Amino acid sequence: MKARYWFFVLTAGVLIPLLQNCGPVQFANKQNAGIKCPVNQPCIGPSGENTVEQQFSFNGSNKIDVLFIDDNSSSMRQEQENLGTRFQNFISRLAGTDWRIGVVSTDVCPDSSGFKCTPWLGGLGQFMGPLGSNPRYGGDQYIIGPQTPNPDTKFYQTIQRELEQGARDERGIKAISMAIDRRGSVSQFFRSDAQLAVVILSDEDERSLGGYERNSNGTRAQPCATPNGTTQCAPLETEDQPTHIIGKATDPGTWGSAKSFVVHSLIIRPGDNTCLNQQISQGGGAYGYIYKDVSDQTGGITGSICDYGDGVFTQTLQNIGDAVRNQPSNILTLAHVPKAAPTVRFEPAGHAVNYTWTPGSNQVVLASVPPTPTVVSVTYTY
Repeated sequence: MKARYWFFVLTAGVLIPLLQNCGPVQFANKQNAGIKCPVNQPCIGPSGENTVEQQFSFNGSNKIDVLFIDDNSSSMRQEQENLGTRFQNFISRLAGTDWRIGVVSTDVCPDSSGFKCTPWLGGLGQFMGPLGSNPRYGGDQYIIGPQTPNPDTKFYQTIQRELEQGARDERGIKAISMAIDRRGSVSQFFRSDAQLAVVILSDEDERSLGGYERNSNGTRAQPCATPNGTTQCAPLETEDQPTHIIGKATDPGTWGSAKSFVVHSLIIRPGDNTCLNQQISQGGGAYGYIYKDVSDQTGGITGSICDYGDGVFTQTLQNIGDAVRNQPSNILTLAHVPKAAPTVRFEPAGHAVNYTWTPGSNQVVLASVPPTPTVVSVTYTY
């Protein structure tokens, strides 16, 4: 009895203080406890900030999905011809990769506002077939790949839209978003284990003027008001914003795993007044501020739509082809801009490489592509 008594006393002496401190039970957030966040799921950091960990896999895959965004407004005939005739300079650089190409127009009518809309032409993120195809827009039957007979000819026939009069309300960024939304049961173009590259061809900006009125020299003036049918200027909506499409395309929740996303633009580069005047004389033209912005943020190349007379355009296409071939690249594009330097972890640790991050940027730049297989985890607050 005496032994049992002392066991009870000792046990109670330990348990009672613990129980007094137990209620109500609260479990600390994993990040607060010094443990990493669940992968790709935001959690709350010790100071109440949003924290997330993104993972990037280097598994030796050479798959690349290339989405071309084609401005099919009436002023684009010459630019489409230029890209089509020089397409071989691009596709030849993809040798040795498992590539596929789809072409989507900037005409996404009918949209929410109906601004300068041509409902019977609107592509709504669907792939275009060669000019004259029936149906004009379709699904995966219009995908171009290494097994496509004469792929450069098919691309030339597809990028050319000379018989169309697409909406002047060009919405290349929204077209990317709508194309992504068609993945799965509608389209198998986007492969979960492939990187994604986009090439935008346009002589104007998102929503024609990029959401701003323009001064006489083509520079930005005040923001656009709600369109009333008497002006060409329309305000940007959420799906027209670079931040929206970057977040969507780099969100592992969109694809089931992390994906590299880079946008290249062939546009009227802001400040190139000679090109602007040339394009205006052909029926349309505006500096591509928004398109340049999305290319800058994703590490893409911005080329001039006017450089087709001196071989520069050919070199630009080759450079873009090289950039596409080298995806997955050494640039890790994050879904958000970190507030402070992110924590980068390599698994296995022996595959670690040097990296840099610039404050205000949403990209971590690796000094080189790590050996395969490697998983790079980036944890940061935003």
